[in-house]
Amino acid sequence: MRRNFAVFLVFVVLLTSCTSVPPPPFTPTNENPSTETIEVTMEEPISRSPTIQLQVTETTRLSPTIIPTAIPTTAPIFKPPPAVFNRAGYRQFALTRNYFPGLLAYAAERSYTVISTALSPDGNSVAISGCWGAMTNFGNCETRQSGFLIVLDTNSGELKADIPLGGNWPGYTAFSADSSRLLFSTAEHKVFLWDIPTNKSIQLLVSIPESGSTSYPDVDAAWDGQSYAALIRDTLYAWDASGNLLFQTPANLNGTSKFISFSANGSRLITFSSGRIGVDIYNTAGWSKVRHIETDKIRYAAISPDGRFLAILNQERDSASVWDVDTGEELALLNLEYSGYSIHFNPAGDLLIIPGMGSLEQQDDYSTIGALFDTTTWTKLDTMVSYSREGLIDFNRDGKRMMISDGGVPQVWALPDESLREGLDIVREFQTALSQGDYSTAAALFEYDELEAELFTEMGIDPDNLAASFEQLCKNETIFCRPIERLLVMGHDWDDMVYLVQLEGTDGKVFTSPNGAQIIYMYARIDKNGEPRVIYLPMDF
Repeated sequence: MRRNFAVFLVFVVLLTSCTSVPPPPFTPTNENPSTETIEVTMEEPISRSPTIQLQVTETTRLSPTIIPTAIPTTAPIFKPPPAVFNRAGYRQFALTRNYFPGLLAYAAERSYTVISTALSPDGNSVAISGCWGAMTNFGNCETRQSGFLIVLDTNSGELKADIPLGGNWPGYTAFSADSSRLLFSTAEHKVFLWDIPTNKSIQLLVSIPESGSTSYPDVDAAWDGQSYAALIRDTLYAWDASGNLLFQTPANLNGTSKFISFSANGSRLITFSSGRIGVDIYNTAGWSKVRHIETDKIRYAAISPDGRFLAILNQERDSASVWDVDTGEELALLNLEYSGYSIHFNPAGDLLIIPGMGSLEQQDDYSTIGALFDTTTWTKLDTMVSYSREGLIDFNRDGKRMMISDGGVPQVWALPDESLREGLDIVREFQTALSQGDYSTAAALFEYDELEAELFTEMGIDPDNLAASFEQLCKNETIFCRPIERLLVMGHDWDDMVYLVQLEGTDGKVFTSPNGAQIIYMYARIDKNGEPRVIYLPMDF
């Protein structure tokens, strides 16, 4: 495939409907938070704090998110709300950023390995922890002091903060509820709370001496602004918004994927049990364990936004299960047709998303990056396709932005910008002109890329007579001269704009190419006059 799009990931487009009302930003109760550090030696095990008396309270049963009834189109003045990634609007999403100029400038000519990424609740920032050099089997990159931790602007792609690590090697990250602070861990088994605007440390929450470790404590921050949590070696910790220790209990840090996670409303926290054969679920109101769910060995797990459902991706990655947290009942077993990568709920709670690459047994499998499931019936709703890659998914709080990261540069998904919309119009017009035999119009909408001259020459394209070339290519059915029936997904790919489409077939069905593909790739680019132009022809790869 052109530009080596062999393994593709990510998502599609999104529409309107229910936008969850985010909780208000929190303000720490302590204007001068404590800088007290918990120092623990290997010979001095941590015990539960005797000074904290926790009152266990009954958890209220939470109701599922209700999608409001759409206002009739005859309403006098109706402006639909911005689309969010939910059941009604996910098809409107496009890949809006797949590279960050600030990261390119920061890295310069150096190679690097991404350790973890996180998207801020407001959707305006992404944190990337990493190290310089290629990660080896020993996980050491260049040196034990080669780590870096940066914050990038998702709107401009520029660098917002370069966090000095002082020789620490960074691990997992999480933004505070108001997006102004970053919680992060290091391989030295330290957990910091960092102020992004001032680029200064607020507090070292915990430090457990460790040297030479290649494992990272996991961290998470509740979106309600009430709690932070970390899983370090064999202990789970929780702090309040001011960094005061609330809770600690024996737990297990094992495996290579995310170990702890808050529900979106902050009411529940989940972590894997020993050996990754179960999940422990805690009620954050009283910090008591409310449920242990035993299952097969787990690759990934997610808790629904309201804390009612637990979704588990099995280690074999070809099946997932859904459980009721209150009753411990298994509600559904989902058999996948691909190898699952991870599992996630969207912020609205009406979609369960299981990213994973297609089986590659059929032509269109190269575009498959996962599936969407309806959380009321637990049935498959749609296949996710993209020209990019599958990976871990992060949403911002209102679901208007989504980030997918597979261990490389994260990709940001949102509503398409104007250039993508204009490019889509040109791609449609180009295909319509070909289908109607208007080859002069098609030629006027095409930009001949000199970098592709060798390929175009092999195809029989004469740059001085594009119209005649297109006519012959259509006659020979070398290219697919049919109008666009449906857009599947669009997005930016560096300077190019990519459109995955289905074309109209002569029998009223979707066109199927000689090689068996129904998903056709179209490429466009902004020319020197600022106009979008098609730069590649619709054909089999």
